[in-house]
Amino acid sequence: MYWIRIEDRLVLLPIYVDDILLVGKEEDVDFVDAELTKRFKLKCLGDVNYLLGLQIHYDPETHVLFRQTKYIQDIMAKFNMESAYPDMGLQFDFKEARQFDKLKIEVYTDANFASEGGDMKSVTGFTVFCNGQLISAKCWKQNTLAESTCEAELIAANTGIHEAIWLEQLVDELGLKRETTALYCDSSSARELMKHAGKHRRTKQLNRSDLKIREYVKKRGVKLEPVASKENVADIMTKPLPQEAFQGHRDTMGVSTAGVRADESHAFIEPLTSEEKNVRDQNDSEADEPMTKNVNEKQKGRRGIPVRFEKRARAKCWPKRL
Repeated sequence: MYWIRIEDRLVLLPIYVDDILLVGKEEDVDFVDAELTKRFKLKCLGDVNYLLGLQIHYDPETHVLFRQTKYIQDIMAKFNMESAYPDMGLQFDFKEARQFDKLKIEVYTDANFASEGGDMKSVTGFTVFCNGQLISAKCWKQNTLAESTCEAELIAANTGIHEAIWLEQLVDELGLKRETTALYCDSSSARELMKHAGKHRRTKQLNRSDLKIREYVKKRGVKLEPVASKENVADIMTKPLPQEAFQGHRDTMGVSTAGVRADESHAFIEPLTSEEKNVRDQNDSEADEPMTKNVNEKQKGRRGIPVRFEKRARAKCWPKRL
């Protein structure tokens, strides 16, 4: 993304391949458009209403609304969920966000040292929050082979802080106020390496890029905060967790399941007839039998049953609007 300042006004130029957006005051946008047209072959398509799968509705007096109606409908059709009534995935409370005078950026980082696999490389995971709302969450296998938990945690923290610094720069360019960014790491030895320069026989091989975070701590004022391992949200990104811990971190990230249980959904489905119940029970009992029969013979007798129930469910199921 590029930006241009015209006096005290800001014009943003997000670019994706051959698509360019101009965001700013109308007169400033017209000026930049005219200057670019003089130098390049461009075609102005007017106000943006569809971009990269996003439907955009813009009202200069009240709001900007982003929707993915078509994309969602395609996904639901692909997984036969047209009649489902899922909960919200990511939930943002605008009124709650307004109570903050400044934006607060927090990043949680974690690493799974020498995870299972042939190469024994560690896994990096981080989550970035702004005013308690999840902005970014990523995980991947580290490129280098860490020789200790401390080194793996340091690499993860260095990667996560880069994402937070990008968000800092975006907030600053938009002219918004923010607090000092906080980085939460559950490794005390890694935090010490981030604060103080020095060499140790187990850390002297570290690359300069892995210690870039020291510069952010010193010059940008990034705060290093301790966090208990069980309270580190990034833990969910690095390894399998017990159900209770997984659900707790998932809720902290604001992510909820899209699955709908029949007894909790808002859809009304006509009960099965006695004949259909008998067919269902018969097929359930066949499925529980040992796998001694020929699979093709078993499927031959059951052919069409799942499809018939699927069509019937589609025809008899209507979501209820609340």
